Amino acid sequence: MGPSSEALKISGDKVRAKQVASRVAPVLQGKEVSNQDEALRAAYDIGYPVILKAAKGGGGRGLRVTNSEEELSRVFNSSKNESMIGFGSDRLFVEKYLEDPRHIEVQILGDSSTVIHLGERDCSVQRRHQKLIEETPSPALTIEMRNSITDTATTIMQEMKYDNAGTVEFLFKDGRFYFMEVNSRIQVEHPVTEEVTGIDIVEQQLHVATGNDLIIKQEDVKPKGHAIECRINAEHPLSFVPFPGTVDTFLPPEAIGVRVDTALSSGCIIPPFYDSLIAKLICWGESRIDTIERMKQSLYSFRISGIPSTIPFHISALNDSRFLDGNYNTSFIDHLKQYSSKDGEIASAILCQLPKKIKFVKNNSYEDPWMKSNLSFPNVSNLDHDLFSNSRWNA
Repeated sequence: MGPSSEALKISGDKVRAKQVASRVAPVLQGKEVSNQDEALRAAYDIGYPVILKAAKGGGGRGLRVTNSEEELSRVFNSSKNESMIGFGSDRLFVEKYLEDPRHIEVQILGDSSTVIHLGERDCSVQRRHQKLIEETPSPALTIEMRNSITDTATTIMQEMKYDNAGTVEFLFKDGRFYFMEVNSRIQVEHPVTEEVTGIDIVEQQLHVATGNDLIIKQEDVKPKGHAIECRINAEHPLSFVPFPGTVDTFLPPEAIGVRVDTALSSGCIIPPFYDSLIAKLICWGESRIDTIERMKQSLYSFRISGIPSTIPFHISALNDSRFLDGNYNTSFIDHLKQYSSKDGEIASAILCQLPKKIKFVKNNSYEDPWMKSNLSFPNVSNLDHDLFSNSRWNA
């Protein structure tokens, strides 16, 4: 299903991929290092801050941002060990660290003779280098910038003779973009591209893998509308600490323009051994504003109890003025306004008591002014206890 072994030898090695990409794209200064002394010399030549990366890595493993010789010396061995455990290789390289960029990537499809792109995705909402929200098209790019970054990504993959599905990732700041890496696989966020293009990326993978080549050409790619994906994780919504356990209730939203990719259902057990991702919520709309509103409503109606989830985080993020304006970068979460502990405790207490209040009102034919006001929940008489049973996610 994946690219050829020849393409993987280049794209799967960050150092080699960067060397190839540098022929046609801007790259940040960097150097592969084999020991701590080499790393310190390379960092001195490049200038702090720098980032340590695993040459065979991905997913944020082995990454360490350092601002001084002391920090680099302290984290070098842990980065090397994490790289070996995660990828079977302890090769590292030091690279100039670009502070507070946007993370923009281009979806690529290739076959034995052709490489095309399906547009870009903005993946800048991250924590610990892990993506949480993705959207397409990116609100940061002009038409000229979009054409430039997609053309560059296509050329890079042509240089690698890349076939099948893949993603070229860039850092973007002050109107300039820098090649970062190639992901030689289909990615978690691929549904947003599918929603705006109408192209089934997995179907195209199968055509290429069976030797039939792509059944679409670049001129067939005609993006329409806007799409956003929220990664719903089994994590505390403020600390992002994973929470394995049993899912009591799992009721995903169902509506036009809403897609949920998940294997979860009520009664499922989430083990502690794997990634905390439990569902992908994807919304499409004619415009970015429409899509954001559809996503908000979908998050509000998503019912998960028994374990905490990141849904409250996503609601906060989509109501943040920076996200609404499209003016955000990879430091977005660092400056996100969190609920205080006191506010969270009050909200939890209210939500725990509200089902009892509803039951009391229904049983006593009592006309409560609050229940009739605009401040109450819509259709509150139809709400069930599952909505409020997991107060932990508000705390």
